Amino acid sequence: MRFIVLGSDNSLMNKVPEFILGQRCMRSGPGICELREDHVQDRHVSVVITPVNWLERLKSFWFFKNAVKELKKEMEFSESLVFPGPHAFLLVIDGQSNKEHLLLDAVREVFGQKALDYSMVLFINACPHNSPKDNLCVKTCGNRHYILYSTRQSVAGLFVEVERMIRSKKCEFFTNHFEFFKKCSVHLQNELKTEYEKKESELLRKLTEMNKTVQNQQKKIRDLKTEVRLKDAMLQEESHKRKALEQKLTEAGAEQALLTRRQPRTAQRQEVHKDESEEEIEAREEDLQASGLQKFEGLKTVKRDSKDINPPNMSEHKDEREGEIDTREEDSQSSGSQYFKGLKPVRRGSKETDPPNMSKSEDGPWLVL
Repeated sequence: MRFIVLGSDNSLMNKVPEFILGQRCMRSGPGICELREDHVQDRHVSVVITPVNWLERLKSFWFFKNAVKELKKEMEFSESLVFPGPHAFLLVIDGQSNKEHLLLDAVREVFGQKALDYSMVLFINACPHNSPKDNLCVKTCGNRHYILYSTRQSVAGLFVEVERMIRSKKCEFFTNHFEFFKKCSVHLQNELKTEYEKKESELLRKLTEMNKTVQNQQKKIRDLKTEVRLKDAMLQEESHKRKALEQKLTEAGAEQALLTRRQPRTAQRQEVHKDESEEEIEAREEDLQASGLQKFEGLKTVKRDSKDINPPNMSEHKDEREGEIDTREEDSQSSGSQYFKGLKPVRRGSKETDPPNMSKSEDGPWLVL
């Protein structure tokens, strides 16, 4: 909402931005146009306060047109502050002066008759001497007027009245360059349309590329899933094979363990039997040695007719006999009593003694008696 406030009472004109914007207005000077802006009820509101001496200057000239020429630049400047144009000209009156219609006449001279279609009389608070029906300014504005209070509801009602006023107009705001703005609007719309089509084609191209990228990525994902499934199947197969091999190894290990447990017992038994056989062999050898020694000890020289009979050549063959005896003793451990079978019994005091024979007998080695 953009407003241009006209009037002759400085205090009443300052209350308009105070009520609408909630700002206290401190005028910089009597002949200066001032702009106030703020956000009100989700709207950006601009209020231009015109100088209060415009009415006095219009009264001072004999010819009204000369006064309007003097004020034209200032009035055009006030309009430029709310570019592209005001939604409404608000004329603030107090009901006592009857000269405010001169301001409306100046607006019509400077901006044209169409400006009055965007004009409205504004009363500040309710006054008993305010009579809108008989007011000339209200009639000039097409009976459009509004009483403004310092409440949010009153400000919202002012916005509604202004929107109702401009609803039937060609343009939503006042401007003397409607055709120019129309051409500009068409040109801007064409430019925006071209830019929009360009952006749209660019976005469609990017979207197509993105769709291709997405399709490629989806294909890669499907390939990866297939590869993963194949690897999982291979791993499962290898796992089954490994488990079967482990089971076989476990069974083989159990059998080996059983064999290992049995082998020590068999080996122990064999060792026990071996030890027993060795002990028996040793015992037998000891018995044989003992019996052999006893027989050798019993073999003594035989006395014939109270004379000792010594075998001939005992000295020559002594060493050989000792070696042969040692050999016989060693062989006796394995052969037993076989070596003694050839020994004939000897009777003491008997003449029947076999002479010593140095040759080897058939049954065994030499034996010296």
